[in-house]
Amino acid sequence: MRLQGKVAIVTGAGSGIGRAAAELFAREGAKVVAADINAETATATVAAIVGWGSLVGSVCDLPAVRAHRAYTGRGDRLWVRSGGARA
Repeated sequence: MRLQGKVAIVTGAGSGIGRAAAELFAREGAKVVAADINAETATATVAAIVGWGSLVGSVCDLPAVRAHRAYTGRGDRLWVRSGGARA
C-alpha cells in the first residue's frame, strides 16, 4: 500500500481513465476524493471503491474540491483528467 495515509483528488473520476486512477489510488491505500461533473457516475465510482477501505468523498464541482482541500489541509495527489465535450 504505497499511498497509505495520503489523500488523492481525482477529477473525471466518473468514467474511463479517471475512474481507473481513482480505483488504483484507493487500492494503494489513499483516501480518494472522486470529482466529476456527472454526480451519478462519480457516485458509482465511490460505491465501487469504498470497499477497499479508503475514506471516499464524492464531489462534482471545482469549488467543492477546493472546499475539501481547505477543510482537510491535504491533497497529496491530484489527478486531473478532462473529457471531451458533449453536446
